[in-house]
This record gives sequence, structure tokens and C-alpha cells, in this order.
Amino acid sequence: MTPGLRKIGILGVTPLPIDSELIRALAAYGHVDGQTIDITYRWCEGDYERYPALLREMLELPVELIIAHATPAVRAAKAATSTVPIVMVEIGDPVAYGIVPSLMRPDGNVTGMSNGLHEYAPRG
Repeated sequence: MTPGLRKIGILGVTPLPIDSELIRALAAYGHVDGQTIDITYRWCEGDYERYPALLREMLELPVELIIAHATPAVRAAKAATSTVPIVMVEIGDPVAYGIVPSLMRPDGNVTGMSNGLHEYAPRG
């Protein structure tokens, strides 16, 4: 951790290609890990029961934003904090999983993108 920098936590099972894309996108906007921001990574390595402890570590740093990969990580992050913003990525249906009430108005501290496109499908 570098003192004085904005802190972002990335939480998931293992590193994914989206992490590299995120780092490149942040750099394109002038946010470089270790220079203008401080990114902390925590991986459960397939053991979802580790998420609460990993989140406690992040929140004690403290991180100002959590980027959570997949449903178990997002659920754990939502259970761990109602004040730190959570960006969900690589999640199927956050409405059906009870993470957000709707994609249009997610409410609370959780936002992001869903891979489940059911809300955009025609109804009939």
C-alpha cells in the first residue's frame, strides 16, 4: 500500500483477463497503480468461504471501492459493507440473485454490469 493514494480492491476467484483490461483502461485515464491509485487484489482460489476474511482485510486497509468478480464475490462484498461502493463484473443475473432490485435502479452501494441479458429481452 502506498500512503496517500486512492485505494481500490479487486476481489474474485483468480485473476482474469478483465483485470488486465481494467488496468489498461485506468492508465488511459491517468490512473496508474502505485502512482495515482493503489490496487489491492484478493483471490479466494476456489474457496468461497474465504471471502468474508478477504473482505475484512480490504475494509481494514481501507479500500474506497471494491470491484467484485462473479456472484459469490459480489454477495460477500454486499454482506460485508453497505457504505463502500461495489462494482460487480462477470455476474449473471443480479436481480434474480437478490443483489440489486433492478438493473435500471440498482440502489444501495452495488452497481455494475450483468452478463444476463434477460431484462433486455422482449416480453410477451
